[in-house]
Amino acid sequence: MYADQAATGIRVGTLLADTWRIERRIGTGGMAAVYAARHERNGGRVAVKVLHPDASAEADTVRRFRREGYLGNSINHRGVVRVYDDGVTADGCAFLIMDLLDGETLEDECAARGGYLPFDRAISVARDVLDILAASHEVGVIHRDVKPANVFVTKDGEVKLLDFGIATMARTATADSRTSTGAGWGTVLFMAPEQISGDGARGARVDVWATGVMLFKLVSGAYPFKAKNLLELAAAYRTRPPMLDRLVPGFPTSIARVIDRALTCAPEDRWSDARAMLAALEAAESEALRDTAERCAADEWSSMTVALATVPRLPVAVALPLPAPMAPRTQPRSEAPAEPSPLADTTRRPLVLGFLALSIVAFLSSAAYGVSVHGGPTAAPSMVAGSSR
Repeated sequence: MYADQAATGIRVGTLLADTWRIERRIGTGGMAAVYAARHERNGGRVAVKVLHPDASAEADTVRRFRREGYLGNSINHRGVVRVYDDGVTADGCAFLIMDLLDGETLEDECAARGGYLPFDRAISVARDVLDILAASHEVGVIHRDVKPANVFVTKDGEVKLLDFGIATMARTATADSRTSTGAGWGTVLFMAPEQISGDGARGARVDVWATGVMLFKLVSGAYPFKAKNLLELAAAYRTRPPMLDRLVPGFPTSIARVIDRALTCAPEDRWSDARAMLAALEAAESEALRDTAERCAADEWSSMTVALATVPRLPVAVALPLPAPMAPRTQPRSEAPAEPSPLADTTRRPLVLGFLALSIVAFLSSAAYGVSVHGGPTAAPSMVAGSSR
């Protein structure tokens, strides 16, 4: 294993290739250290990954470092970090110039939350990782080192997958979350059985396995297989891990089945690649949502049934009669009124004539009465008052 060479790395303030001014160290791993740097002339900010001196002394390691560093550029996906340039420091250490990210790794987020993530958060990140891996698998690139430490979440919420292919350059095997030795080896507890044995470790199914392990750990806080060394891990692979829905109360069974298949020891029994696992995960999410909706509807109906059963009913003797239904309108409001019937007109005409005849007779009778009493027509009051004078 390469020693932790933070003290032997380049110093802050160093100018690389007369262009990049080192501002600070971001982190150090078993193979390289990562720094933040600024372009000396235009002010652009980048990340610089510098291979440790011992690793840089090996020509084959340097060649693979550069080649695999540029693999991400062949993947058409925003979730892959871009590499813009490479070079060698004054001390002879190989370096890569790449995107500078602002945020935190999924490993850091998980630790800050107590060792695991809420269901929806873990599944959302897994969807994004699988989408990046699907684009990678489609161009023949296998990551081989999928783990929370290599998943980066920016402050804008964008998921990035780091370190494509770097696992092929690791040197030793431990089970303490360090990068392990041998071509195709990844962090031990995320490694597929065929990666440990070296049999078929180049296939896309190793990324499917690692994503399954990552999801299992994000949800439960534990690894599906517990081991302190490679021998124990190989023995653990002969058993099946517990189903997540039995280990974690409330976890959807449909999604647990997707993860369980990803953790099948025989590669041919897993999802064929990330695209297949992503499709299965999305279908399982839809099934889980339908199940949840049906349970909620059933619970609500049960509650309504219980509530209605407690409402007292009126005795039959005092039950109120229902009002009679209203007769339907025979004429729409917007229609013009109907023409009067001729029969109704002939019925009203004698009544009107009779009323007029009675009025005339009454008038003539009153006039005759006045003549007979006063000996002539009745005078107006003003005229009478004038004759009295």
